[in-house]
Amino acid sequence: MPAFHNPYNFVPNPDRSELAKRDFDDMLPIGHSALVEGTFRGCLSVGMSVANRLLLLDASRSSVDGNGHASLPLRMVNHAPFVPPSSIRGMMRSAFEIATLSSYGVLTSGQPVRYRIPGKNETAHYVNSPHDLASAAWMEPAPEMQQLSMASRVFGWVRPGLSEQEGVSSAKETPSAIRSQVSVSAVKSIRVNLSSDEKLLAVLSSPRSSYGRFYTGPSAGEPWRQGRAYESAAYDADGARLRGRKVYPHQNHPAYKTQYGVSDRASEQNRTVIGWIDEDSVFEFDIRFDGLDAVELGALMWIIEPSEGFHHKLGAAKPFGYGSVRLRIDPERSAVSDVDAVQRMWKGERPSSVDLPDFVAEYKAAFVHATGVESFEGHPIIATFLLAGTGVDGEVRYPGANKEKGYEWFVANERPGNRYSLPPLGDTLPEL
Repeated sequence: MPAFHNPYNFVPNPDRSELAKRDFDDMLPIGHSALVEGTFRGCLSVGMSVANRLLLLDASRSSVDGNGHASLPLRMVNHAPFVPPSSIRGMMRSAFEIATLSSYGVLTSGQPVRYRIPGKNETAHYVNSPHDLASAAWMEPAPEMQQLSMASRVFGWVRPGLSEQEGVSSAKETPSAIRSQVSVSAVKSIRVNLSSDEKLLAVLSSPRSSYGRFYTGPSAGEPWRQGRAYESAAYDADGARLRGRKVYPHQNHPAYKTQYGVSDRASEQNRTVIGWIDEDSVFEFDIRFDGLDAVELGALMWIIEPSEGFHHKLGAAKPFGYGSVRLRIDPERSAVSDVDAVQRMWKGERPSSVDLPDFVAEYKAAFVHATGVESFEGHPIIATFLLAGTGVDGEVRYPGANKEKGYEWFVANERPGNRYSLPPLGDTLPEL
């Protein structure tokens, strides 16, 4: 029976109610109003190379034909591809949340999910919502500033559900947002290989959070046992948890080079892309930081280049293998200062020479202490995150013998003898 990797999977969530958190505890942010002893500021110079084609599309210049089919060009500014710093920052925050056992920064669905009853033309909704399952593991976004996990302290926070007007009216009495301690500079093109070709993408599957077998499990990261009836393998099952944070693993054999990444029929459901950034293109940007302690800075450094051959994901069409990039810190162009050095510079004095901590080692030691594991790389969260960035071999595609038959696969999966959940990252699903 043919087997394939699903284009997305999940990095397990921690059960934050059971952490011996210490350095990973929820607390007030340091803020920007004063220098705090034991914190650092500086700049990390980062190089970014493209491993799999990068799609950064310009929706403002899209065109739509009479059948509702859209064509989107590559986003260009001053004759060069534009890489939004906000996209880099979002990519960094996602990785930082995973690496620091943080709660979700955003969890959009507070309402029970509607689903189609397998094999029937009927819909219903679960009792429990994704937010309910996140709350059970203390993973919901922080409701108050006193409860910020490390990612929200470092990358910023807005009180969940806050409207713009509420934010303005309550800002003086109860702070409802904090500014990030981290910023990303404009991205500079160093060596760019552009393609002006057109490609008709296959239909990108809609998020199927309604399919509880894939999005939930008996514990974080674990799939439901094969064969369980649908009602006991979804959001309302006893002990159900969210599988984790959704990731699109690097594809060593990207689907965009196969029949599953392209289409021969234009419709309103798929898109034509006009141009992309090709492999081996190189960019540079700076990450400036202020008020980070040693563990926070170590975590930031580690996620930039967690391991040799690690790939982050950026841009559009990730399920088809697009958007794998490699990052590397340039130590010669990076700088880190402690509080004493900053104060001396402000006074016009020469900073004294000090031995800075091994920031990454401090972060890893704090992680091991917080989780009680013997090996940092052996923790399921870290191991799965590293596997996602290193990549999977073999065929990667959505369920279905071809890209038009996805729904039939899900119907067949509910027949007795099947009932497969999404397996852990690295394992495959069978064709049905």
